[in-house]
Amino acid sequence: MTIRVYYEAWQMECCGDPFQVGDEVSWTIVAPDLPFNLRELVGAEVEEPRWTEEHHGDGDGVAATRARVIGIHLLVCEHTTDPKTRWAERVPGTGRLIPVRYANGHEPGDGEFEGYLVDLDPFPT
Repeated sequence: MTIRVYYEAWQMECCGDPFQVGDEVSWTIVAPDLPFNLRELVGAEVEEPRWTEEHHGDGDGVAATRARVIGIHLLVCEHTTDPKTRWAERVPGTGRLIPVRYANGHEPGDGEFEGYLVDLDPFPT
């Protein structure tokens, strides 16, 4: 059974460990609370993640999930600045999923990197 996990860029940049396809990982995963609608960003055909990787407290008391990484997609999109708030906002329909074999949190681009969609094959518990 494959599970899809969203790994936010800031989580990886802050304290994540690099990983690649084929690696065994042990992650705390919780129900996603995405700051955007993935289908509006990328398109209706994208499979929504059922989990998000958590390093910072939301996963307290949750057992780590051990799994093998079987796929990684880099999520990038364009941003625009809201003139009222001066916050960068994601532009719907500009998201792209780029297959990669390695993730280290330091992806090229001008602020376009959002995170990773990671497909995992969990080990039996």
